[in-house]
Amino acid sequence: MNRERAVLLLGKYGEALDALVRTPALGDRFVVTTPPDSDVGDLAAALQPTAVLLEASDFYLQGRELSRRLQERSRGSRILFFDVDRAWALWIEADPEGSQDLLIAPCELARAGEGLNHLLNGTGGFRRVAEFARIPLEPTG
Repeated sequence: MNRERAVLLLGKYGEALDALVRTPALGDRFVVTTPPDSDVGDLAAALQPTAVLLEASDFYLQGRELSRRLQERSRGSRILFFDVDRAWALWIEADPEGSQDLLIAPCELARAGEGLNHLLNGTGGFRRVAEFARIPLEPTG
């Protein structure tokens, strides 16, 4: 991937994406922010960005279905989710090979932009982990 041509589409802002945009490593990327009244899927389809960056809470609430829908609309884009906890951050991606595994890349928040650069350039790696089983919330007895 040519670093100068990378286009990042940011989904709706929450705590994680707000923290990410304050890291200096995003400065040399072309970053498009989804306006509050727009749909990230529509923008992804129009822009075909290098990556769509979303809040991890979107993944926690909507699961892989969100990744699948966005991937269908923007086939060449990476769909990455970002989470923060104080000074630590976590990149999450549903396994593009279709397994139930998640690819994760923990990092220091201050280095999250650098971590993203490594992930997009293929010079840093995700760790493969099994996705936690969903626990049914129905009464059992």
